[in-house]
Amino acid sequence: MIHILRKCSLFAGLSPQELDHFIACKKPVVKTYYSRDIIFAEDSYIKEIGVIITGEALISKTDFYGNENIILHLKEADSFGEAIALAQHEPSRVNVIAKTQTVIAFFDISQFITGCQMFCSYHQKINENLLQVLAKKLIELHKKVDTLSKRSIRDKLLEYLNYCPKVESNIALIPFSRQELANYLNVDRSALAREMKSMIDDEIIKVEGKRIIFLNL
Repeated sequence: MIHILRKCSLFAGLSPQELDHFIACKKPVVKTYYSRDIIFAEDSYIKEIGVIITGEALISKTDFYGNENIILHLKEADSFGEAIALAQHEPSRVNVIAKTQTVIAFFDISQFITGCQMFCSYHQKINENLLQVLAKKLIELHKKVDTLSKRSIRDKLLEYLNYCPKVESNIALIPFSRQELANYLNVDRSALAREMKSMIDDEIIKVEGKRIIFLNL
């Protein structure tokens, strides 16, 4: 677990000894979830920050008709729940759902904001990291808004692919299944499949599983 936490942005800049001390002092609760298990439910009150040790999870929201809208994809060493845990008296507006078998370490939010009786110097660094993580999450949400603001499915898809991690300059790697991608873009899966086929026929992209190759940058 320690080697994964060292990759987490919340603990950036801490020495191995400082992180070991923090873990020994705070004693995070480690839980295992299975595919589609609900980690945090919409309308629940959250007091913990979660860090994914293994597996993947999705932050999503379900509409009145039961349709799932994916907001963020979480992977190993990603954290979640920071903002709502800090808000304390505000219920969660989203669900956090395990995408695969997932192991998560939970830290009570008070362990981040109150420090400890030893007044360890690294607590200030952790608080600074927490602010940076919240800022990056806000930027990610801005990207999602940019994507959803596009009028056509093609433009939504191209905007999303522009933000995706790149294997090479012209190859994007998507973390979603086709249904999950449709849920993220908030479009019908069949309509998305038709648009992707059209883009392939127009020689704009080539699809190899979860790899999207841009043929004409």
